[in-house]
Amino acid sequence: MPADGYAFQGWTGDITSNVNPLEWTITGNTTVQANFVATQTYALSVTIPNGGGTVTADPPNVGEYPAGTVVTLTAVPDVDKVFLGWSGDASGNNLTAQVTMSADRNVIAAFGEDAYPLNVTVNPPAGGTVSKQPNQTLYAPGTVVTLTATANLGWTFTGWSGDASGLNPTTTVTVPVGGADVTASFTAPGPFTLNIAANLGNGDGTVTVEPEKEEYAFGEVVTLTATPDTGSVFTGWAGDLSGATNPVNVTMDDDKTIAATFIVPAGPFSDNFNTCQLEPQWSEIDPLGDGTFALNGRQLLITVPEGDNHNVWSDGINAPRVMQDADNVNFEYVVKFDSIVTANAQMQGIIIEQDAQNFARFDFEYNYTGSSTDLVKAYAATITAGAAKKRISVDIPAASAVYLRVARAGTTWRMSYSANGIDWIDAGSPIKNYTLNVTSVGPFAGNVGIQNNPAPAHTAIVDFFHNTADGPLPADAPLLNITTIGGGAVSTNPPVAQVACGQTVTLTATPGLGFTFGGWSGGLTGTQTTASLLVNGPTDVTATFIALETKFVMLPMIVNQP
Repeated sequence: MPADGYAFQGWTGDITSNVNPLEWTITGNTTVQANFVATQTYALSVTIPNGGGTVTADPPNVGEYPAGTVVTLTAVPDVDKVFLGWSGDASGNNLTAQVTMSADRNVIAAFGEDAYPLNVTVNPPAGGTVSKQPNQTLYAPGTVVTLTATANLGWTFTGWSGDASGLNPTTTVTVPVGGADVTASFTAPGPFTLNIAANLGNGDGTVTVEPEKEEYAFGEVVTLTATPDTGSVFTGWAGDLSGATNPVNVTMDDDKTIAATFIVPAGPFSDNFNTCQLEPQWSEIDPLGDGTFALNGRQLLITVPEGDNHNVWSDGINAPRVMQDADNVNFEYVVKFDSIVTANAQMQGIIIEQDAQNFARFDFEYNYTGSSTDLVKAYAATITAGAAKKRISVDIPAASAVYLRVARAGTTWRMSYSANGIDWIDAGSPIKNYTLNVTSVGPFAGNVGIQNNPAPAHTAIVDFFHNTADGPLPADAPLLNITTIGGGAVSTNPPVAQVACGQTVTLTATPGLGFTFGGWSGGLTGTQTTASLLVNGPTDVTATFIALETKFVMLPMIVNQP
């Protein structure tokens, strides 16, 4: 059946006929094509009011075109004439224009003796735009052109100058011989004020403004620098500025009120665990009651026994861990492990917690799958409202599973690892659009039984936990610090660098020439040159040597050789 505007023309292919409908006996494979022709046609009229040229049409204009035909019109100026432009059902001033015949079309082509430009300048260019109607490059003398000025957001149109005048954003210009020049002027918004509001947090600090002025011009750039007082930290901007970039540049395009947030940090605080007891900011959490925690003066040891699973998954956090309160801010935490995971499925890492149903884990996990090379996995998962989701699972060399770093910026989280704490490698892709209202953080040890085997025992040995916002991590200090006064030396057994928590150390004071031992002070008392000390934490000991009253005279000695 032909569509509207079309008629059946005939059959072609293996059947040639104009009969419709047609009955045909099929005796084999047959290909038939039904042909239709347009019955609706439309007229194209091209007018040249003042002469001066001709217009050609492709396909040629025979009066009417079948519906849908696209006709290309070409303007051909006579000698010493110029083409001015199309109007009616075509527009523009290019020599060619296309018209789709979906209705009767009337096109006007204008030619002129001479044509001149209408130049429009916008001052300044950022202030707005000007439209021309008709919009042509050249105009015949006497052409009336309508100009409309549109100010950009915040700007104000202030008037026309040159060959136009007035304050109305819409005006007309009659193009004279030689052309016309028009300027549309705009004024910038402003001036603007910048108000630094009171601190929004519980800490203290100051904000410096450079340059500091009562008013600022539109587009002027101001640098803000937040400086926290001792004991406070800067966590971000609020009001008409967001983020935590510091210093930050602000472009003045409106009146602005900006506040800096300074807080007294709740934590977490960095710790290199060179003590014999956990610092009070840490809390030991042992959900199954079978984990152990210990410090040896240089490291934190978290142990899980063989048997039950100590996992961190949708059923909660069953792994023993030490946790600190944490501010809900952007952060970068680094943990160094002196232990390695070597059995399915031991794990050690960081837990970042909102509450019992919402938390994230980032860890090194041994998960042997039968490959020829045993690789540790850098693994991350998030648990939201009790539902677990694996986020990162990347095989890494065991030698690289030493330093673990987790960083958050807004809702984007990144996990990376390093063998030396200097050269970092991203573990998979960043976790994006993950929101967690962080309340606590800390290292953990865990294990899971695989293939009906009991969960293997594991001790996570943590060298340090570092919140990089605290600045550089202090160097490890020995448990025993010995100071000498006067001439003499002190030796220890075992050596100072090897002293561990709970160990008894023997100290021996040896006076120098002209000195005698005066006694011990600090963590050890007495006057015996050899003394024993039980070390249960960082201990300072001072050995005092006293100069003798005896005078020594050093005389030369001559030895005669026989």
